[in-house]
Amino acid sequence: MLRWPGRVMEREPYQEPGARQRSAYRVTPAGSELRVVLHALQQWGDKYLPRPEGPSALRRIRGTDLPVHVGYLDDQGHEVALTDVAVIPADPVNDSSPTPASSRSTSEASL
Repeated sequence: MLRWPGRVMEREPYQEPGARQRSAYRVTPAGSELRVVLHALQQWGDKYLPRPEGPSALRRIRGTDLPVHVGYLDDQGHEVALTDVAVIPADPVNDSSPTPASSRSTSEASL
């Protein structure tokens, strides 16, 4: 099996009796995590570019009919409103941890 770190697919050769060798492609763990990104894009499209016939797919809790949506969660698993999420650039040279909000200017804290 061929593996590439960070790739979304991996190739696994196989051969059926009497046939030439072929490749099967499987989603890697990194590729599986991209589902969140794809679901977020679909959720956005359903809201802002709705199709006349309705959404192309519905997101539900497995085994129920309860709807779910893609969003931000804090470390305790509580949802955080988009308006409360700040994107803070990391300083890759000195430290990857962000500066505490209390020491940043107002415009910097509201990125």
